[in-house]
Amino acid sequence: MNKKTKFIVPKMYRANRWFILPLIGQFLQYFSGWKIEGTLPNINKIVIVCAPHTSNWDFIIGMMMVLSIDIRVNFLAKKSIFVPIFRIILNKLGGIPVDRENPELLVEKIGDYSKNNKGFLIAVTPEGTRKKVTKWKTYDIEIFPSDHYGLLVDINI
Repeated sequence: MNKKTKFIVPKMYRANRWFILPLIGQFLQYFSGWKIEGTLPNINKIVIVCAPHTSNWDFIIGMMMVLSIDIRVNFLAKKSIFVPIFRIILNKLGGIPVDRENPELLVEKIGDYSKNNKGFLIAVTPEGTRKKVTKWKTYDIEIFPSDHYGLLVDINI
């Protein structure tokens, strides 16, 4: 029988949310059957690539995990879902709106977020992965210079 190990989150990535939110996340995680194992690297900037992004349920499952380990994570989402009702919630959860018509602004926005936050962790889902594809979309804009960010790949939500 395996001993249950706690997922280790460096201090700079802890969200310190109201105590009930991690309990709710842990409760939902337990009943979903999902498990979180390992440790998060203790480096200042991390990009997590969540793929394949096959359903809108991915966000709900991802937020359940984020709450259960009480981690502070940012994520990219299309600007159109940041309507007044959801804007406050999405911003509190770490959402960064992306204007698909002007992707160059995203580089500046990511730079501002990472400069203003010690311990910047961002989760991204490659565009074009919510349906079966043979190749992910790519862009000419380098958002995350590899010499400044650690990269964790293949979260498989």
